[in-house]
Amino acid sequence: MRKLTLTVLAVVAIFVACQKEASLVKDAKNPVKSGINSTSSIPGVSVVKDGYPYPNITTTNGFSDDEIGWHLDLAQLNLTGTNTPLAPKASSLGGEELYCGGIKTVNLYAGQNMLMGTLTYANDESNLYVTYTAEPDWFMSEVHLYVGALSTTPKSGGGTPVPGKFPIKSTFTASTLAQSLTYTIPLTSVPTNFIIAAHASVLRVDIDGDIVTKETAWATGPRFTASKNWATYIIGQRGECGPPPPPPGFTEDQSTK
Repeated sequence: MRKLTLTVLAVVAIFVACQKEASLVKDAKNPVKSGINSTSSIPGVSVVKDGYPYPNITTTNGFSDDEIGWHLDLAQLNLTGTNTPLAPKASSLGGEELYCGGIKTVNLYAGQNMLMGTLTYANDESNLYVTYTAEPDWFMSEVHLYVGALSTTPKSGGGTPVPGKFPIKSTFTASTLAQSLTYTIPLTSVPTNFIIAAHASVLRVDIDGDIVTKETAWATGPRFTASKNWATYIIGQRGECGPPPPPPGFTEDQSTK
């Protein structure tokens, strides 16, 4: 009897050890951390969230099963200590003079007709900068961005875009929902004639943090197809970079001496 008991205990111990090892392997492949996950198949892309650079942190997205009626802790979202929940947001691109040809702005619409923010973009001599900026009561839980030729946009067989296959993606947990995101993309990866397909999964909250709307959003522009799918894109415009301004006190006469 004692021998049987020891044998059973040994089997149980082996089973528990195997389960623990399997769990560790699973956790290594699918770590659960608080943060954001940004990926890009375009070399050199970087992202700034709410005015601060974030590392690429693998995480699960806690909004796969969310429903209207969920509640967000707005104080918890105020991680930087400088952003007031439900306060107006501004694009982080800065002044027009920093870019070639200034800054272009289009609206972001959720559910086709709800203005939830803006998309601004600009370029200097080296990079293209694309910023998502949400209205005070909207938060982004997932973002997909495509910048490139219209003909190579990831699409389904019916010609509608597939945001999940866009080369630049960011997802967020409940404590890191975004209201402003800026992506820096090297111009070497941007064709002369390009489009911007900017998609987001968005949540609208009331003053108490209760989620009242859950939608998808696109930057406004032409539709990809004439079907019921309302996905849209921007026809990009690259600003031309002129020569630098002359130094203070420079005159035309000095240029010939």
